[in-house]
Amino acid sequence: MVDSPSSSSDSGAIGRLESIRALLDFVRDAGLLDEQERQRHLDTKAGTLAGLIAVALSLEAALGASVLFGDELGCAARALFVTAFLVAIVGLALSALLALAVLVPQAYPALSDGILKEFATRRQMDVDETTLLGRQLSTVVEVTLQTRERNGRKARSLRWSAYALAVAIMAIASQGLTLPFA
Repeated sequence: MVDSPSSSSDSGAIGRLESIRALLDFVRDAGLLDEQERQRHLDTKAGTLAGLIAVALSLEAALGASVLFGDELGCAARALFVTAFLVAIVGLALSALLALAVLVPQAYPALSDGILKEFATRRQMDVDETTLLGRQLSTVVEVTLQTRERNGRKARSLRWSAYALAVAIMAIASQGLTLPFA
């Protein structure tokens, strides 16, 4: 005898299938898509910050060098200016490197070429829908966790870039304070 669609054994399988679909949709929408958006946001911030730092570094090098090689500063003011100049250059360079590190392309190890090729095998195509959706859910969760971890590293790198930039800005401001003593 064949069970009808309303039988209890079949409704359990359908309920499980619907649960897996709902979980897959939720993880994909609330997890992976949010993390991908966060990644784009961090990359945009890093690119903008790196551009700003490049301009600041160029200006600091050009303007600082003109004062360094001039005879306007006294001995004490020159020592302070040189120290501040070096701190500013190092801070700006470090800040730029940290911002650029965020933009380095990174691999998705959860979706390796081998796994992608495996999806097209007959063995995978003959799997029932519940198993297939369960595997998709596991893969989406793994990719989401990897993306979240990578985004955490990117955010930390940007935070340290901002700290280095703040130090450089303070050093540039202290250079400006030495100029009245010229």
